[in-house]
Amino acid sequence: MKPNFANIKKIIFFVLASVYSLTYAALFFAPDALNWHRAVIIFGFFLLLLFSLLANYKERPVFVRWMTVFVLLSIVGQFFLELFNLLETIHDNTAMNLILHVLFPSIYMLFAVSLSFESRDRTANRKINQASFNFNESVLLGYSFNQGTIEIRLSDTFSSKYHLDETVFSLSIEEFRALLDKNELEQANWIEEVRERPDLINRKYHVRLPHLENPVTLQVKGSYFLNEQFVIMAIDVTDYEQVEVALISSKMEQADLLKNLPIGIIEQKPIYDDKGQMIDYDFIYINNAFTKLAGYNEEMLIGHKGSQIIPDALEKRVQCY
Repeated sequence: MKPNFANIKKIIFFVLASVYSLTYAALFFAPDALNWHRAVIIFGFFLLLLFSLLANYKERPVFVRWMTVFVLLSIVGQFFLELFNLLETIHDNTAMNLILHVLFPSIYMLFAVSLSFESRDRTANRKINQASFNFNESVLLGYSFNQGTIEIRLSDTFSSKYHLDETVFSLSIEEFRALLDKNELEQANWIEEVRERPDLINRKYHVRLPHLENPVTLQVKGSYFLNEQFVIMAIDVTDYEQVEVALISSKMEQADLLKNLPIGIIEQKPIYDDKGQMIDYDFIYINNAFTKLAGYNEEMLIGHKGSQIIPDALEKRVQCY
């Protein structure tokens, strides 16, 4: 079983936060150690900023990462200055004092600017993602591990298509399974299946959502973990599936019609050389009437070339084409 790094990080954070809180509380018994009081406060800000950086490290812009690191380093510097009571020594040195009062504010200002741009970009991306979700006939299914429930969120387009007033509702895992196609439920565990096998993206499932008489066909388009939830993104492909079934049925009817026509029908695919000249052809299709007229059955022709069937008459046949 793979370790849950998210839970491990939470445990480490709460342990350090508890140790820090107890340490600062213990300073009540050392009221004269003012440098320790200030140092511990600064170290608390260091811990908060460090965990804020590590929480979403890969998702943050490179500039924000570097500025956060510089701020952390500056906090570490201030921590040691307070801890060892070196501020008076720094202030007595004009050059060092100037560097300190220029460097730290500059780092903090750049950090604030980087966070501002990151916040702006996140807001824009959130609006784009929300618009994209609502524009399509989308469905979000969030499976909560702790509560054992599934929250279903419908896009505006999906709700409008099926005339649904309720766009968000929560179901127990048993209630959700009751909505699934029984045959599909016997073949797969659905939520666990998609979670354990991300290669099942684009697989279709038939779900009878609440307040709908007929099941809809949902095609999985993505899955990810978010806030102790396993979230599945799916789109409604019911209309496409119906069109696909109709086309297959239509093609089968056409194939049966062609197969039983009293007129001989043959389909051949030309083969060209590098100069674009036809040199041969493949047999693609023949109907029943052609087999009777020509004396060849499907096994003798389909998948073979004209040069294999009528080598002596191939040149004349190619010239006719």
